[in-house]
Amino acid sequence: MELSVTTVFLRTFWDMFDILNPDNWFRQVPEGMEFVGVLLTVLGSLSIMVVLGAWWQR
Repeated sequence: MELSVTTVFLRTFWDMFDILNPDNWFRQVPEGMEFVGVLLTVLGSLSIMVVLGAWWQR
């Protein structure tokens, strides 16, 4: 069964929003390492806020 161009486009379009599904956030993280992933995410976000805060203050 061949897929139409519209079907392929829509499937590709909706796959972009797959990152919004929390079940996929830690799919690539090894078992037991979720804490490290969350910690790095939080520290990275804080780092960005510090850099932007320093830039905003100048």
